[in-house]
Amino acid sequence: MHELTAHVTAGSAEIADLIELELGGQPVRATRDFEEREAPYRALSPRRLRRAFFREALRATAAVESLSSARRQVTFTGVQLDASALVAHISSELVLHRWDITGCDDSGRAALSDPGLGDHAIRIVARMQPDVLPRRGGVGASVILRSPGALDLAVTSGDVAPIANDQKTEGCSVVTCDPAVRTLLVW
Repeated sequence: MHELTAHVTAGSAEIADLIELELGGQPVRATRDFEEREAPYRALSPRRLRRAFFREALRATAAVESLSSARRQVTFTGVQLDASALVAHISSELVLHRWDITGCDDSGRAALSDPGLGDHAIRIVARMQPDVLPRRGGVGASVILRSPGALDLAVTSGDVAPIANDQKTEGCSVVTCDPAVRTLLVW
């Protein structure tokens, strides 16, 4: 639990830092990797980490509101995001990490089944750098992720793209799952 809290705290701090640099007219920098940004928070005592979690969540909330008011974008993990995309990303992180803590229950399944979270994973998470999705060298076979009521997703060497459900998928492995599981698989 301590490592997960450090992860979420560090993510909030990183988002706030990058927005503050962008809006402050200062030179922007690349998003730091997980190890660099999480290590200082993992080193905190549980009590100090909980306080940092609260502080950085508030800071990120205020920063995203400022970004929205300025009608600007910030580069986070190599992708240009506006305030609404950042809210979707933060929401996705919280829903996913709720699942890490509680496992599969009705509330978590409903949240993970939200089409907006799946869409965010397809449009944004799949483009993040360093690659969130593993990539293989060369051209690989596609795996089709299929969920009732949604477009199929073709996952090929780490790239994710929606495809028409009637598109030929010969030679592809097809994984049929509910929308919540599909969101988890894309992440």
